[in-house]
Amino acid sequence: ASYLPKGLDHKILTSNANTYTGGTTLTAGKLVANNTTGSAFGTGNVIASANTTLAGIGRFTGSATIYGSYAPGNSVGNLTSGDLIFKDTGIYEWEINNAGGSVGSAAGGWDHATVNGVLSFEPGAMLKIASLGAGGLALGFNPDQSYLWTIATASGGIDGIENVTIDTTGFLNSFN
Repeated sequence: ASYLPKGLDHKILTSNANTYTGGTTLTAGKLVANNTTGSAFGTGNVIASANTTLAGIGRFTGSATIYGSYAPGNSVGNLTSGDLIFKDTGIYEWEINNAGGSVGSAAGGWDHATVNGVLSFEPGAMLKIASLGAGGLALGFNPDQSYLWTIATASGGIDGIENVTIDTTGFLNSFN
């Protein structure tokens, strides 16, 4: 099965598990997986084409191949998948609204990708970092302090991290 949104529209999947077995190809717009049980896309794999966004706080069991953007949360949150592959145009859109918050917490924290499999990055993949707190600043951020935020976990390991380009233009807090 495929979902083909038109124009700037987006589709939000809020139901329980889908039971179809085919793959899902996103060719335009944004697809948001907000399911609370099962797999948002059945047992098949997902492809997010260039200039599309796969987002949400739900889960899916198949692999995701990202040519567009992967954006956990409905702002900040956690999105769970099978293998997650960022191709040469793939972007992980990582957001933080509270430096002292908690991982995957929409109430105050930062995005997280839970990968039940391998997380891989091909040359050209990008991590875009954005702050979302009051005035666009991450709350509680101290430029004189060091931070360690877990932005993804992968049960099968992480491959190609050296291939990732980091874009911090969306992080509006100042650094020292």
